[in-house]
Amino acid sequence: MVPALVEGAVRWTTPVHQVMRTATADVELRGQSVAKGDWIMLNYLSANRDEAAYDEPDCFRLRRNTSRSALFGQGVHTCLGQHLARLEMRIFFEELLARLASVEIAGAPRRSASIFIGGPKTLPIRFKMH
Repeated sequence: MVPALVEGAVRWTTPVHQVMRTATADVELRGQSVAKGDWIMLNYLSANRDEAAYDEPDCFRLRRNTSRSALFGQGVHTCLGQHLARLEMRIFFEELLARLASVEIAGAPRRSASIFIGGPKTLPIRFKMH
């Protein structure tokens, strides 16, 4: 379940909030016209919590299909560090979970105040060791 935990955690926290891109062609998207050359803000926070793409998008579910998530960009803008990030998270969770008998959220999580890159600032937890 650790790989699913990693993918779910990245979708849920979405470290990169948004990026700006330039439209390379005229397009209509959900009734909105975008002209070639227009600046577009791709909001990963919104995309990864899109009600049209995810049932109860604010809930963390290990069995959620994240294949449509905007986790590390796409195409030529795919994050080169995604494999290292996933590896670090996988090792972290494997080592942590092997030592814990239980873990639960013990308060309201708070996100960092950044408008570009961020994630959880605080995540109060309660745990018991083996």
